[in-house]
Amino acid sequence: MQGWVYVATMNNVSSVVKICCSDEDPVAIISEWAEHAGIPGSANLEYAALVDCPRRVEKKVYEDLREFNTKNDWFQVTALQAMAAIKSEKKARVLEEKGSLVGIS
Repeated sequence: MQGWVYVATMNNVSSVVKICCSDEDPVAIISEWAEHAGIPGSANLEYAALVDCPRRVEKKVYEDLREFNTKNDWFQVTALQAMAAIKSEKKARVLEEKGSLVGIS
């Protein structure tokens, strides 16, 4: 089953990122999430990977970044660190990428 694992930031929240997975397009989810969460500011899609095993990738990323977890799916890491954690899951096949960090290693 394919799905997205993505990294999002909020303009008014520094030094934390949200890492989630979804079957839906992360651009639409982040727009809706920021609009309905009641949080001032806007959300940004930093990185998203369409993978063949999104739940497994999300679980691995959460394990790898456990010490940086602030609450639920929020982590005190940079978006680059979160992207690297997603890409480090070698068993996942990345089918597509989106976001401002695409092309940055």
